[in-house]
Amino acid sequence: MDEFFLASRADSPEIAKAALVVDQAAWSGLEFLNFTQASFDHYQALLDHYADYQVCLVDSRHKYVVAVGNCVPLHVEDMSRLPEDGWDWAVRTAHETRHLQPNILIGLAVSVPKVHQGKGLARRVIKAMGDVARADGHIACFEEKKYWSFWRPVTAIRDAANDDNPDTAPVANWSPLLGVTPPFPDYPSGHTCATTANMMVDKFFFGRDEMSFSATATGIGTRRFTTFSQAATEVGWARVWGGIHFRTSVDVGYDMGRKIAVFLVENSLKPAE
Repeated sequence: MDEFFLASRADSPEIAKAALVVDQAAWSGLEFLNFTQASFDHYQALLDHYADYQVCLVDSRHKYVVAVGNCVPLHVEDMSRLPEDGWDWAVRTAHETRHLQPNILIGLAVSVPKVHQGKGLARRVIKAMGDVARADGHIACFEEKKYWSFWRPVTAIRDAANDDNPDTAPVANWSPLLGVTPPFPDYPSGHTCATTANMMVDKFFFGRDEMSFSATATGIGTRRFTTFSQAATEVGWARVWGGIHFRTSVDVGYDMGRKIAVFLVENSLKPAE
């Protein structure tokens, strides 16, 4: 059995209380966080309001919390204009937009008591927070798909006679190379967005783009890459080559993924010093 398991503050009052103790112990010397107006006004209320987003690593044997990761969902109109006061801005914005549909998840802190530091626990918490972020990223992407409801290539090509464009002609028996088309709208490409965000965060984490690795998919086999960017690019092009996305949807997916990765790295989970 694994030495630890993941939970959230929402799972039980005992876990919520233990997580608060871990936060207080880890933050006791961080005056720049403890004494900001945003922290006083909103921080604890947000953790309570979004209890299911607060990741807790629990010792399986003794059932006590050994590390905590705090994150909050929020709504951002323009992610191309990032604020300088990242932490305070995120807390204020999460409070101000809590009534809106969130489109981004922000990591605020990872807390590990001194007695448990040096055991790799922060990495496990960050990975769990990343999993939550990727899940919310897919939700945000599908909100956009629902809003734009843009047709896939198979529909556009077969039904080109009805697109009010004299330069296009229908091909009634056209089919994508992959044979099937996902049963939801084209724009934007969620697969491209999620993969690009994932690869760019890995690039920032390792401090370089060069990294040899492989990925295996059923029915396709193993693909090998020498850079994170190469993998992200191939995933996007594969959606076009396969005939299930227009290039514009893939380009927007790239852009979304890069912006999400940059925002997370520049404004979230910074070291205490």
